Amino acid sequence: MAASKEIAMVKDEEDWDSASSSSTEGFRFGIADRVFCHFGGDWWPGKVLKQNYMPEKNIVYPYQVELDTYPESSKVYVTHDNDDHIRAFPPGGLDESRLRFQLGSRVQCIMDGGWKPGRIVDLNYTESNWGKNEYVPYQVRLDDGGLIYVPEDSNHYCRQLQSRPCNSHMYW
Repeated sequence: MAASKEIAMVKDEEDWDSASSSSTEGFRFGIADRVFCHFGGDWWPGKVLKQNYMPEKNIVYPYQVELDTYPESSKVYVTHDNDDHIRAFPPGGLDESRLRFQLGSRVQCIMDGGWKPGRIVDLNYTESNWGKNEYVPYQVRLDDGGLIYVPEDSNHYCRQLQSRPCNSHMYW
């Protein structure tokens, strides 16, 4: 039987960390490292939360990872420390071919006052005070002049600009 190339969802927030080894030798990734995890047939970006993670007594997995976005749960455990299950986050940021928008795309972003129109001005945006390999998918210049970043590539934060229906009528 072939081993699964998936990682598993964390079903119970209780863990047995006190029983796990405190040694971090031999791990490819450290706590807070940005990684991609294979889950649900796709690769998802996230951050390492724990090493030697024990979701159940006497079962130890190399890592617990918090995924940036996933529909069901954001915390998963990685069953094997190899490239089939967990990979380094690329130093250049997110794979631009997988982003929904390109530079110059017209979008609308959710703000305190509702949806605001703008234009994508940067991909894989980062700031100097952010951690190593921490990126967000987009920086947006709002039509009102504001400059914001979008924390994840999701319709919850940023969507294609909706055109307004024409309310004018021609009368003869």
